[in-house]
Amino acid sequence: MGRIFVLITPILLLVGCATVEEASEVVRIDIERSHSFTGGKEKLASVESEDAAAHALWLEAKRDFTKTYLNSFGPGASFVSVHISKAGERYSMHSWHPVYEGKENLVVTSTGVSALGDRDREEVIANDDPAYQKARNLFDRIRAFAERK
Repeated sequence: MGRIFVLITPILLLVGCATVEEASEVVRIDIERSHSFTGGKEKLASVESEDAAAHALWLEAKRDFTKTYLNSFGPGASFVSVHISKAGERYSMHSWHPVYEGKENLVVTSTGVSALGDRDREEVIANDDPAYQKARNLFDRIRAFAERK
């Protein structure tokens, strides 16, 4: 199994990268929570990485975080931001879902925060805008990557 990973890894690094040097650049990920009432920011995680997984996440963010309507947050509310950058290109997404879905009766969708009532959170999310689902999933994977390091 180790040999297969070694053979696949260089291919993953080079997808979307012009050169081997570009693939070996450092990817920086910053996760922060913005507080609505104080206006302050709290750093939740920060990591720099050169591994294939970080580059794959950066390439996905470059593709998927460019649609501003996917940012799910509003005025007067706390939210979490994911920032991922490489070689001066930075992509960000901001969302309420890490903050408000800590409460078992709320769900965050592409249209905002709402009460679950008798609905199932996963079912509500699965029926939401596919582009939002994709970006939200990427947001969660980037955040998990940074918090594991």
